[in-house]
Amino acid sequence: MFDDPVFLGMLVLIAAFFLYVFLWVRRTVTGFRQGLDEGRR
Repeated sequence: MFDDPVFLGMLVLIAAFFLYVFLWVRRTVTGFRQGLDEGRR
């Protein structure tokens, strides 16, 4: 199963996609929190 290059390529693409989404969500949440903090002042 793991010696199939097409399967490995799809696995790498899926992993990279999830990593990108995770980083984007974390950056968005951080920016949102900073915006809320600045809005309270």
